[in-house]
Amino acid sequence: MLVGRASLTIRTPLDVVESRINNLIVSVAPDRPMETLMLTGRLIRVRNEHGESIAKTPAVGISVVPGTVPRPPHRWTTKRAERALNQTKVTVEQA
Repeated sequence: MLVGRASLTIRTPLDVVESRINNLIVSVAPDRPMETLMLTGRLIRVRNEHGESIAKTPAVGISVVPGTVPRPPHRWTTKRAERALNQTKVTVEQA
């Protein structure tokens, strides 16, 4: 459980990702599990109506298949993390 408030909350169709002072990637795509990778920081929590999973170390990810509890945290290989970073697109819109 996060003590206090999460500094970042991301709601996806499959779950809610909560993070505190972390750099992370959240990947949501049709017909694929939702995946979260903690790049730096101390804690991310992924939860849905089926349960939750908590990661406490960097380079650890959590996956969610539709209709299931979030999977236990697992370490990502450097190659997989680099691939995810290379596929990440950041868009900044100005008001």
